[in-house]
Amino acid sequence: IAVLKENDSKGLRMLLKARFTLGEQAAGKIGAGARDLQTITLLGQFDSAAIQLSDIGASVYMNGFTNTIRSLVPAARGKTLSSAEELGILNNIAADINSHGAMSSVVDGVLKASGFKFVDRLGKDTFINAAHLKATKLADKNPRKLTEKWGDVFGEEMPELINDLKTGKMSDNVKLLMFNELADIQPIA
Repeated sequence: IAVLKENDSKGLRMLLKARFTLGEQAAGKIGAGARDLQTITLLGQFDSAAIQLSDIGASVYMNGFTNTIRSLVPAARGKTLSSAEELGILNNIAADINSHGAMSSVVDGVLKASGFKFVDRLGKDTFINAAHLKATKLADKNPRKLTEKWGDVFGEEMPELINDLKTGKMSDNVKLLMFNELADIQPIA
């Protein structure tokens, strides 16, 4: 057991208080308003939405060109096998942006008008479904490779995950796999 010196314990106490007491408090009205204005200024532009298209490139790199292209059109139409909304991450552009203040509807409207929300959903849905296609192919042709990558995460449930992928069942484990794949390229958690 390590023993903390008095100065160390004071520092640790201060860090814990900042994280678990002050860190959990909502911003005041002025702070929330300033954050909302910053969000509108930084993300409420067409070029910010265009930058989000890089998520499609990340999907090509991680999941392959064919899987990404096969997922892009259904994602644009909102007709995907699984979606960011279904995984509970659709409006998780960042935790900082989620506002419940007086300007929240304005922020939401600006992000919709600039195309940011659409492109963010398109990128997430395309990536999720391309990753699903890739994982399904691996489950069929090379389950060992899938187990090497995800066996530590899923443990004893890995055979069930592989079976779910092979049979097309959208189980909680398959959704967790898709969530983890997306979390590798986006700060969604």
